[in-house]
Amino acid sequence: MDHDEFNIVCHIEIGEKKYVKQSAPEDDFLNNFLGAVALDAAFRFGVIDCVSSGAALTENKSTNILVGMLQEHGVLIGPEFSPKFQRVLSDRRPILEQKLSFLIKAAADIVSEFDTLLFDLPAFMKRSNTFALFQYDQAMNTGPTAIYETRKWVKYLSALTTSEAPYLVEELPFAGVDSVLEVGGNAGAFAHAYLAKFSSLTATIMDLPAVCAIGEETPHARLSFMVGDVRKPDWTAFVPEPVDAVLFKSVLHDWPDDHVDRLLLAARARLKESGRIVICERGPYEATNLKFSNVANLVFAPFYRTPDIYRRALKSLGCSKFEETTVDLDMTFNIVTGYFE
Repeated sequence: MDHDEFNIVCHIEIGEKKYVKQSAPEDDFLNNFLGAVALDAAFRFGVIDCVSSGAALTENKSTNILVGMLQEHGVLIGPEFSPKFQRVLSDRRPILEQKLSFLIKAAADIVSEFDTLLFDLPAFMKRSNTFALFQYDQAMNTGPTAIYETRKWVKYLSALTTSEAPYLVEELPFAGVDSVLEVGGNAGAFAHAYLAKFSSLTATIMDLPAVCAIGEETPHARLSFMVGDVRKPDWTAFVPEPVDAVLFKSVLHDWPDDHVDRLLLAARARLKESGRIVICERGPYEATNLKFSNVANLVFAPFYRTPDIYRRALKSLGCSKFEETTVDLDMTFNIVTGYFE
């Protein structure tokens, strides 16, 4: 189903900057704490599947409480799904379930460790359930255990990216581009989306071994995976041929400032003479958005940067022209493109 059916879209263009406001349809069922908790329970205890099959729910106090909460949350109208929830469930169930599961983990971390997040970030990262999910060291080989552990966070990131992609891909500056290197492109959810829009484009994803192996399970004729270590200063061994564009989507916030400079320098070296670097990242956490769904972003709030930091880094590499688009989803995404001529 076309995502525009669910959304009110606002476009404002000012000079070389563009602002776009959109929303993912499943987020309407994640914005309320008690509603999201009830929905999570309904998935885990089979209530959603029971309603889907048309079977009658068991009448007892616990079920009645849960049904009442689901009705108040807009999931049910009487004993049946509301039309809005039915559309989300039919078209976006894996996205909804993955986002909901992570949101519940993040909420538990915020309730128990919010002061640690604010004042002792290393301790928060060590103790939190959310950071425990992302075991990147488990992805360094393609054995069964590595694939099993890596798939846990790949599934979440793929669902999140699939939710974001329809809105972000529309703003990518890939017109006239033939080849793109996506650094840390996970299992390829974003790549599949922009390859569908730009029919002449070919893409290579550089990521960890287990991630690449999972991505190759869903083949695409114009997408290849390359195992590579982005920490190395020279990517020639991983990316032997220069490309038209290098894309960083939701990757650079994982790295401290000095590492970002090194990553961009290595990316610049793999560009053709007149290439471009595209950075697509969430901006700083906005305390004005206190919807429950935003708890999933709050746990990463210390890592998000303003776009001017990326512009300065690109300028230091000799970037001669910039474009910037702001896409307002669950948080602000900034798409900063630096052109080298």
